[in-house]
Amino acid sequence: MNFRDPGTGFLVSLEQSSSDSQVYEQIFMQEEYRAVLEAVAEYGIPMKTMIDAGANVGFTTLYFKDQFHDLRVIAMERSPDVFKKLKRNVLNNQLKNVFLCPKGLWSSSARLKADRTFRDGQDWSFRIVEANESERADIETLSTNDLIELNELVNIDFLKIDIEGSEKQLFESESLSWLDITRVLAIEIHDEFNCRDDIEGKLREKGFRLSRSGELTVGVNQNLF
Repeated sequence: MNFRDPGTGFLVSLEQSSSDSQVYEQIFMQEEYRAVLEAVAEYGIPMKTMIDAGANVGFTTLYFKDQFHDLRVIAMERSPDVFKKLKRNVLNNQLKNVFLCPKGLWSSSARLKADRTFRDGQDWSFRIVEANESERADIETLSTNDLIELNELVNIDFLKIDIEGSEKQLFESESLSWLDITRVLAIEIHDEFNCRDDIEGKLREKGFRLSRSGELTVGVNQNLF
C-alpha cells in the first residue's frame, strides 16, 4: 500500500502483513524522535550527518530528512527483505544525500546469522547473533569505527541505534572512540539482555547527559558543547 504522509508529503510504502504500520505510527504519528529534535534545538546541534543504524524501512530517515533537508544520512539495515523496502521508500521520494548500507552494526567483524525468534518475530524484531562453526553465516557487519573510516566522518551529529539487542555487543567493543565524535544519540536498549546499566554507565563516562523518552534513551555529549 502506497500513500502520502499528510505531515511530510512523503510517499510511504507499507506492507500490511508486516510490522510496517506499527513503525509508521511510532515515527510519524507518535513522533517517537521528537525528543531528539528538542535536544538538537536546545544545544544548537548542526545536523549535517546522521547514522541510522537499524533503519528498518526508512521511516526515521524520512522523518529527519523532512526536518533537515541537507542532512547526510547513512542508513544501515541488515535484513535483506527489509532493506528492499528501505530502498523503495528512499527512491520513491528521490531523497538526496542518503546512502544505503545493507549491513549490520556490530562491535567487530564476525560470523553472524539472522535470528527471528526475538519478540514477535516480525520485521522490526529482526536481529543478528553469532553463528557457530556448523552454522551458515549470512549477515555482513561493520564496526562503528570502520563505518566512520569508510565514510570519512569527522563528526556524527546524530546516531540512532535500534538494533534489536545487538547494542549489548556494540558497547562491549574494546574501542568506543566513536562516541567521542558523536554529538547526540538515541538508542533503544532492550532490557531482555540486561545491558542497560553497562551501556548507560559507559555513555556517562564519555560525557553524555542522558534522558528517557518512551522506549528511547537520548544522550547529548557534553564534551562537544
